[in-house]
Amino acid sequence: MHAEVGLIRSMIANVNAAIKHVKADAEQFPNLDRWRTLLTCICQRIAGQIGLSTPPPATTVHG
Repeated sequence: MHAEVGLIRSMIANVNAAIKHVKADAEQFPNLDRWRTLLTCICQRIAGQIGLSTPPPATTVHG
């Protein structure tokens, strides 16, 4: 259990940062969908950590 302390602290810090981000945005945009903003923030963070590749540019089909 002691080995996971660092991971747990990191997870708590990440959640805290995401909540602060949503709070700051909510103060500027009263009609903001807070859950969507929180989930978007979390998903962007996860995607950045696993290094999702950018899809290749679309090719134009001439017909």
